[in-house]
Amino acid sequence: MIGAMSGIDSDVIPYGTVVGNRAFLSGLNIIGLKRRGFNKSVIQDLKKAYGVLFVSNEGTISERIKEVSEDFIKNEPVMEIVEFLTKDKSIGLMLGSGLLTKTLIDKCKKKKIKFYIISVDNNFDIKFGIPDLIINFNNIGNIFKFLKKKKINQVIFLGKVQKKELFKFRPNLITFYYLVKLIFFYNKGDGRLINKILNIFIINNINIIDPRVLLKENLCDKKNNNIFEFNKNLTSKKIKEYFLLAKKFGERDKGQAVIVSDNKVILSEDRNGTDYLIKKFKTLNIRTSSYLIKVSKPGQDLRIDLPTIGPTTIQNIVKAGLQGLIVENKKTFVENP
Repeated sequence: MIGAMSGIDSDVIPYGTVVGNRAFLSGLNIIGLKRRGFNKSVIQDLKKAYGVLFVSNEGTISERIKEVSEDFIKNEPVMEIVEFLTKDKSIGLMLGSGLLTKTLIDKCKKKKIKFYIISVDNNFDIKFGIPDLIINFNNIGNIFKFLKKKKINQVIFLGKVQKKELFKFRPNLITFYYLVKLIFFYNKGDGRLINKILNIFIINNINIIDPRVLLKENLCDKKNNNIFEFNKNLTSKKIKEYFLLAKKFGERDKGQAVIVSDNKVILSEDRNGTDYLIKKFKTLNIRTSSYLIKVSKPGQDLRIDLPTIGPTTIQNIVKAGLQGLIVENKKTFVENP
């Protein structure tokens, strides 16, 4: 809402109110929100998010956007504000393999977001778009020079990148500098390594955008839950037990997926991935009801490497004879809903 006689020279955040001759942001349009039928819980979350973004002086705006993105991912009006705050700046898309990368590119085009495609070691499928930069592991440290040249201060990480074995690196000088910072964590587990990589980007004043901001339609949620089909064999209590087993495995930082049968983990994911895990299960000819559980790792930064389920994984689940798939609400992508 814009106050009478207020002069504005830029766009106003969704659901915001501006007042004054030289208009300034003064709060949320609570009356308008109520008229549009938003419930009390949604409005309360909007108030909290507004306070973090525009009232608090703690941290940088990038850090506050990250906090709000994680805490209010289920609140669509809040995510509209987050999207608004990031859309007018160029975004670097650090893309690996997977159909979801095409969806992200299409979404950026639809929303008229200026973006640059950055492919690491040709992991990205060029039929989805022509990369603006293809950078290999040996000179990956040059990425910050490219971002600075293009005046990019925010990036989205999405897609699978095949990790290169450490002894195969032949890094240039700047890449060697960053590799020294990562070497202790390189073979300790992907979660800890990813967190260190993100920290390097943050130190270089690059904001990491949560891809869920743009890919809300690809998130698993309770609306599409078909648990009622499993009520005879799988109770809500049992689902929670299986979920906790998967989370316990995630603490080892070795993978995101496990297969559970008879109340115990019988197989767990390794660096070969989820589809390999499912195919391995098929060879065991297990007769008892078994389920694939795929969850984020405890302590994982959700802005990168969110669990993803694609059509091939679903087909493999059916072929292998697994009875179902358990994932986290709003913390799992589906490549083709």
